[in-house]
Amino acid sequence: MRTQSSRPAPRTAVTVSLLAYSGVIISLTMLKAFFMIGLLWQPDNQRVRGLSLVPLNDLWESSSLFTQLFGYGGNFAFFVPFGVLAYLLVGRIGLTTLLGAGFSLLIEVSQFVFQLGFSDIDDFLFNTLGAVTGAV
Repeated sequence: MRTQSSRPAPRTAVTVSLLAYSGVIISLTMLKAFFMIGLLWQPDNQRVRGLSLVPLNDLWESSSLFTQLFGYGGNFAFFVPFGVLAYLLVGRIGLTTLLGAGFSLLIEVSQFVFQLGFSDIDDFLFNTLGAVTGAV
């Protein structure tokens, strides 16, 4: 007689977790124009199209340390869980790096195309670095 476990396979749990977390990432990067979280941002200010291709530009241009910490640190920290979950799923640091970079690039390009935020090379770089760190 065969018995089935009521617990889902760990791979399934990781896949569901990665998809759910990816949904959170998409919500907080692409859908900011449609909802508000406290005083973090104003939805009316999110329907913009901007592009910055100068790496680490905020180090020289930003007037506040908060902008640098929130921008660089936030993007890095945002993708660490993505990297952990992706690594648990694929088991290779290189592939996890490509998944993180690809997902980040998709978000940045989509923000620009659909006028849903500011596309920045720094976001791409620090998101990818976060995914690599999560994998490691």
